[in-house]
Amino acid sequence: MAVELCLLLLLLFCGSTVSEVQPIYKPPPGTLDFGFVPAKTYDTGAYHEPGPIGILFKIVHAFLYLVQPNPFPQDLIRKVAQQKFGNTQGDYQKQIDYLVSQYNTTKDKALSDLNSKYF
Repeated sequence: MAVELCLLLLLLFCGSTVSEVQPIYKPPPGTLDFGFVPAKTYDTGAYHEPGPIGILFKIVHAFLYLVQPNPFPQDLIRKVAQQKFGNTQGDYQKQIDYLVSQYNTTKDKALSDLNSKYF
């Protein structure tokens, strides 16, 4: 037991001397020289040509239209987010009505796609 205590104290004292904090190196203040940086106006176009993966863009947009054909209810989401923890019954009813309408729209779209001439 005494040997274990001595080893523990030895490790404790060695650890405190090894783990002393090194002084932080601060480089001398001065200006940075970036060399020659050309002055140029870069054109950032808002349109991107999809190229050979254009079909993937169309698939994603078709999927998004299928799952979210109606505009996003930003005002309802903001109102719910700004409230504390107590919602009124009317707000819950609006949320439920929105979700049910999304479900019905998606279901009708899926059924019409299944009945189309492509399937």
